[in-house]
Amino acid sequence: MTILEKRQIFIKKIQEIPDDLLDKAIAFVEDISSKKDLNNTDFEQYLKETTVI
Repeated sequence: MTILEKRQIFIKKIQEIPDDLLDKAIAFVEDISSKKDLNNTDFEQYLKETTVI
């Protein structure tokens, strides 16, 4: 899969996020894009904070 295909999938998924969760999604993307060394613990924490149950 090319980077362009990955970006298209990512954009499609973002477009499917319910309006009430967009602020959390934006914060999540900003957080992960600002971290160069995102370790597994950080990822698991972000995942818990942004997952809808």
